Amino acid sequence: MSVPVYSVEMHDPTSKVRHLMKEHGFHHVPVVHEGVLVGLISASDLLHLHYGDFGVSGRYLDVFLDERYPIRELMSRDLVTLRNTDSITRAAELLSDSRLHALPVVGEGGRLKGLVTSTDLCRCVVLFAAEAEARRKAD
Repeated sequence: MSVPVYSVEMHDPTSKVRHLMKEHGFHHVPVVHEGVLVGLISASDLLHLHYGDFGVSGRYLDVFLDERYPIRELMSRDLVTLRNTDSITRAAELLSDSRLHALPVVGEGGRLKGLVTSTDLCRCVVLFAAEAEARRKAD
C-alpha cells in the first residue's frame, strides 16, 4: 500500500491533479472531502479530455483545465475499495478480476488510508519470490 497517499479535495483545481501526476509519476489521485474518499481520478481520465489548441504550455493548460473541467465532474464515483483490514490476496483478486489498476484503502467512516496499485502488487510478488529463493538456497 502506498502511504502517505497524496489526494485532492473536490474544490481543488484540476491542474493540481495534473501536477501531482507529473511530479510524482502517479497514475491515480484519490479525491476526498474532509478526509473521506469520494472519488478517484486516473491518468486515463485526463487523457480523454479535449485540450483544444493549447500546445504544451503548462501555464495555459492549467488555466484551461481549471476553468473547463472541475474535479467533481472528472472523478469516478463508483469505486471499488479495500478496507485497511483486507489481505494482500483480496487486493490481488480485485485487481486481477477487473480493469482496475488502483484500489483506494479506506478505514472507518470511509476515511482514506492509502492506495494499493498493481505496481504495489508486483513489488510484493518480487519480494516474496526473492524470499522464497533465499530460503531455497539456504536449505
